[in-house]
Formats: sequence, structure tokens, C-alpha cells
Amino acid sequence: MEGAQLRLARRVEQTGAWRRHGAASAVAYLAGEQGVTTAAARQQLATSRALPKLDATDQALRRGELSAQQAAAVAAAAQAAAEAEQRARQAAEREATGGTPENETSDEADAGQPGTGRGGASGGDAGGASAGSASGEDVHAGREDERHETPDARETEQQLLDTAQHESVSRLREHARRTKAAADPDPDETARRIYRNRRLQRWNDDGGGYSLFLRATLAQGARIDAALQPLIDQYVQQARRDNRFEPTEAHAADALMTLIGLGSHNHTHHPNETGGSAGGDGGTGEGAPGAQSETAADGADTSQPVDAPAGGTSGGVCGAPLPRGSPS
Repeated sequence: MEGAQLRLARRVEQTGAWRRHGAASAVAYLAGEQGVTTAAARQQLATSRALPKLDATDQALRRGELSAQQAAAVAAAAQAAAEAEQRARQAAEREATGGTPENETSDEADAGQPGTGRGGASGGDAGGASAGSASGEDVHAGREDERHETPDARETEQQLLDTAQHESVSRLREHARRTKAAADPDPDETARRIYRNRRLQRWNDDGGGYSLFLRATLAQGARIDAALQPLIDQYVQQARRDNRFEPTEAHAADALMTLIGLGSHNHTHHPNETGGSAGGDGGTGEGAPGAQSETAADGADTSQPVDAPAGGTSGGVCGAPLPRGSPS
């Protein structure tokens, strides 16, 4: 069922069926028909667009070997790898033809032209004669080298499918993230774009809790992780000593509270209490003794602002009223 929906999504866009139903866009139509968020519908449509060029993924989806989430992760990363391979091939062709697109230059036309670096002796271009005799073999060899240097897109797609079959969705997403990062033609611009669109969203959720969503650059995330991980480890160790078994995410929440100086709620607290942790330590938390000093010793200077990427804009997150319901 999921596979059929994914394949049909692009048909909705191509045929303009969404217009006949009065929808604002194909994404809006898919979201309304399937009862999903616009973000989920947008991802579904992007996956559907990619499938015609990803035969192995399409076949795995038809056989029922992939869920919609797995197909989305594989398709996005495999498409990025294919685009990177295409860019490498085009770059090799430009280099081989002296910057002229291959479809505008033929070996036959260049064969006696002076100064092209392919045919007979040049009348004033010293490089023409020396490159002429070996041009065909050299160009071919150059392209073969480029193929060896650039991961084959089909091989990358198959590796992603293997991960989807044998590993968890989280591991697949990490594999896909690494693949897309390796295929990124301009990582610096990507970091600047992410920084320009950075955001911290806060809301009181429908279950009566408080939620956060942060989007930042990988460099900023690395600094956050460097500060949090030592605290998380200490909370995990303390829980084991106390014979308490809680998910890592719970310890991460405690670590964040400790990191920002609010202490943490450990098992001795009433859920509605506020302030420091039991024992009145005012912020370190019973589960993380000496946490702040150890974090500093680990090399994470949390007193310093996280630097923006080169070329980025400055600014911080300002306070705002907390809306009810999750962000769209």
C-alpha cells in the first residue's frame, strides 16, 4: 500500500489532478487525502519523483521490502549520489575538451585545427602538437580515472538498500546523511544556508508537556553534543548504580537541564517540582556529580557563543509566547 501511494504521488502532480479537486498544490492535495502533514506529503512527493531514476529502490518498494520512511531515506541519498556522479562526469568532460561542452565539440572537427590541443601542429599554440597524438587515449583514461574516484551511484544505492534491509531506520538515516554530505558540492554554502534558517521552536504539547525543536548547523550540533555527552554518560552510570532503567533520551533531558543550570529531576523528585535537584546542589544534579567541571575538562567551553558559519548572519533566538500544538 505504501509503495503504491509513493508511486502514484508523482502522477497526481503530473496530471494536475489536485487542481480538479480545488487543492492549492499537489502537496496540499496529498496531505488532505491521506491525513498527513504537509511535510510528510512533501517528502512523499520528492521520493516519488526520484523513483523513476532509481530502479533498484523502485523494485524493492514494489516487492514490499521498504517502508515509506526507508524509501524516502534511500531515495534522497541515492539521488544525491547520482547527481554528484553526474557533476564529476561533466567536470571530466569539460577538462578533456578544454572547457567546451562535449556536445559542441567532436574529435573529427578538431582533428586538424591548430590550437585545439587535439590535432596537428598548432600555429602558435605550443601545447597543441604535444597533446595531439595521444588525445583520444588520454581523454578516455582521464574519464576512467574519474569513474574510479567517484563512487558509483548504483553501488551507493545498493549499499543503502542493504542497510535498510539489515539495520534500523535510525542507522539507515545516518548512512543516508553521510552519503548526502559526501555528495554535497558546496558544504560551506550548505552550512550557511542552514544557519540562515536556524530555529528553536518551543511549544506546550497536547499531552500536557513542554517540547523543543532545534535546527542548527552540524558544527553547532557537534559543540552541543560535546557538552551534553559527558553529562549523559554520568546520568547513565548513576542510574545503573541505583538499579534504575530509563531510556537514554531521559538521561539526555536531565543532561540538558543540568547544562543550562536548572538542575534535573531525578527519581527522588516529585514530577511537579521545580528548581534544583535533590540535596540542594542547585544545578549539578544528583545523577551527575561534578558534571560541570568534567564537561569543561572535556574541551567544551559552553560559556562561549557558538560561531556562525563564514558569511552567515549574526543574531540569537528571542523569546516568544508558547503556542499550543506542535510546529508544522
